[in-house]
Amino acid sequence: ARKGWELGSIHVEVELHKDATGADRIARSISFSAALSDEHKATLADVAEKTPVTKTIKAGAPVETKFL
Repeated sequence: ARKGWELGSIHVEVELHKDATGADRIARSISFSAALSDEHKATLADVAEKTPVTKTIKAGAPVETKFL
């Protein structure tokens, strides 16, 4: 429980889309099995925007692939 909040199970779905111009867009959906207030959802949305993965994707970090 984050900050004493009961979140229950957390499920995240991520989809990659291209718009008409070919620009990429990532759609992220997050759901919780526990009922959350709008205030808690807003706080968790802020947290999701600050994760290392989100920051890296938004910064456009290069992807390196190695074959082992």
